[in-house]
Amino acid sequence: MSSVMDLQIVNGGQTTASLARAKIKDASKANLSKIFVQMKLTVIDDEKQKEELVPQISQYANTQNKVNMSDLSSNHGYHIKIEALSRKIWAPPHDKAVSWTPNNAKLGYRETLWFYERSRGQYDEMLNKQSGVHKLKYPKYQLFRKTDLAKYMMVWETDEPKWVNMGAQKNFGKFMDSIGLSWGKNSFQDKVNELYCSGIIKLDNC
Repeated sequence: MSSVMDLQIVNGGQTTASLARAKIKDASKANLSKIFVQMKLTVIDDEKQKEELVPQISQYANTQNKVNMSDLSSNHGYHIKIEALSRKIWAPPHDKAVSWTPNNAKLGYRETLWFYERSRGQYDEMLNKQSGVHKLKYPKYQLFRKTDLAKYMMVWETDEPKWVNMGAQKNFGKFMDSIGLSWGKNSFQDKVNELYCSGIIKLDNC
């Protein structure tokens, strides 16, 4: 194996993170030279099957843990695009916000960014890596998740808001049914832009 593209860990993230943390934080004491982790490698060559197969691999490889519908859709193109767009949209100065700088200097109010959590625990993982600057740049009150997005869109953009009352996961499943039908159309993908994402954020503030 000479190279890997778009490698994803399914049902092994905690093990991988623990080994990496031990190596990075305490390299002098953590001798990992004799540590071996058994793995199964699945190679998907067909890009068209990727969005369908990856969630199924996640679902059937996690039978010992509860897997939410929202977890299985993390790598859908729609959520990847919303994540990228959310990192570009600035929020107006807020009375809770302070300036973020490399030195964490509190110099007054400043604009901050939104954080769309595409995969569960992504926000906390980001804070663990660079808690000071990132906590100021991406404040928690500007965090929104996939189930939040589905709730906003089902209430305001569809004629079936009743699904919101059926629980976050059922509502998310219904929302993804509609996204699945639309995402293959280039016209819809073009529609998912900064203006579209800004509309979602406005709903978050309603």
